[in-house]
Amino acid sequence: DIQALRGIAVFLVFLNHIHYLPNGFLGVDIFFVISGFIITASLYKRRNKEFNLKSFLSSFYKRRLQRLLPILLVFIFFTSIGVYAFIPSPVLTIRAGMSSIFGLSNLYFIKRSLDYFDTSALLNPFTHTWSLAVEEQFYLLYPLITWFTGFSRNLTVGKNNLIKVLLFLTTFSWLLYCFLNFSNQSLAYFLLPSRFWEISFGCLIFLLFNNKVIEKISTFNLNQSLLLSLVVLVMFIPNYFTTITTTLVVFLTSLLILSNKNSDKKNILTNPKIVFFGKISYSLYLWHWPIIWLVRMTLGINIASIVFSSFLILICSVISFYFIENKIRRSKVEKLFLKASISCSLLLIGLIFSNKFLAKRIYNFVNFDFPLNAKIVNN
Repeated sequence: DIQALRGIAVFLVFLNHIHYLPNGFLGVDIFFVISGFIITASLYKRRNKEFNLKSFLSSFYKRRLQRLLPILLVFIFFTSIGVYAFIPSPVLTIRAGMSSIFGLSNLYFIKRSLDYFDTSALLNPFTHTWSLAVEEQFYLLYPLITWFTGFSRNLTVGKNNLIKVLLFLTTFSWLLYCFLNFSNQSLAYFLLPSRFWEISFGCLIFLLFNNKVIEKISTFNLNQSLLLSLVVLVMFIPNYFTTITTTLVVFLTSLLILSNKNSDKKNILTNPKIVFFGKISYSLYLWHWPIIWLVRMTLGINIASIVFSSFLILICSVISFYFIENKIRRSKVEKLFLKASISCSLLLIGLIFSNKFLAKRIYNFVNFDFPLNAKIVNN
């Protein structure tokens, strides 16, 4: 069910990026809630009184790097080639890609005063990495919180301590988000402190999953189709009400997760095709935006180019999932370091394109074939 929600979330983001769903970017908020739920479930399974802080953190961060980094490096390498081919002054754009390796692209966009809803965001194929940066920054903090509250050490009071801390941080973060959304929308959109509440909401849903109050809610047999319909309806609310729409989406996503606890019926969240898209959702999310960006720079956005780009996104994502993401995730540590080194080598090769002379040659060559590109970039 969680996988299906991921698939639906990435589809909503895709529809927003091809201008078919006004608030489809809220699919990212669905991802945040799911991430909080999944990461807490993972830490819950690995609770151990024998853990020391060093081994706990090294184990956690190794799994995160193994999950996120290899395909991210490949994505940055190939996208950088496209950037040098179609953007006459690519340095600032490439810096955005490089910052995403270290989970800092959201801060880079704030520094560059980039507005996610402005035209400048459309010309940057790395814009969508801001959400990965927010999650990576959360992953740096959350294990420490679970450790010092006693949750990861399997202490008797650990769970209750973690719930109390998260309730406080969630409330503070939501209030900060509401304030910044009126005073500085870019900060509200890109910063971890103003997004923390969405991920921690998912954490709390898992921690309260067996709570008596949650038990009562889950026994109402909430209609999943109705909840999904409400999520889609929220996507059509004017962008001016983002504080309300974001809060609604987080709340409805939480209800969707809870509604599956006692549900054995076949429904949209158990549909094998949607579950499949959920499994490859990370690859889908990485590849969909640069491919849409490339199509926009060359063919423009129309029905034919949307069909073509959809097919290309699916092919790239499937290849990435089965031959990079999935294989490396299941590798042994020794093989992981070897493959990570190969990925880093590919990235270093990509840095060759930072040579301004070579970049100019590539740009001129490609624009010889696509004479409209320069006009599109300038506009």
